[in-house]
Amino acid sequence: MGINLQVGLVYEVKRYHYHVAGHTVGELEVLCFDQDTFGSQGKIPQTGEGLSSGRSFISEKDALDDITRVLEAKLSQDPFVQHSESLNNLHKKGASNEEIQAYYDNTFYNKGLNPPNRPFAGKD
Repeated sequence: MGINLQVGLVYEVKRYHYHVAGHTVGELEVLCFDQDTFGSQGKIPQTGEGLSSGRSFISEKDALDDITRVLEAKLSQDPFVQHSESLNNLHKKGASNEEIQAYYDNTFYNKGLNPPNRPFAGKD
């Protein structure tokens, strides 16, 4: 049983930010190696959790798509992301501003889901 590691010099790192409701919930990096291969890694800023599939790719797009799938799988159970999606769906269905505000107050504020960088977090 052997381990096959592809090793190369990283000559460029491309950084991307994944946003939900205007807030960065993921930081992604595509690593460009000198052998025309690509890798990817990421981090969830709120928790500091690192992400990687440990795979290499022949295109930058494939590497970015892969780490995006890994991030989205991790975020699918995140309460802030779930409630942001529900809030967006309400907006798309034509809910009134009062209905949207009531949902926002009952989920985000009452459950403490405001991101720390939100300028009005914790204010009455």
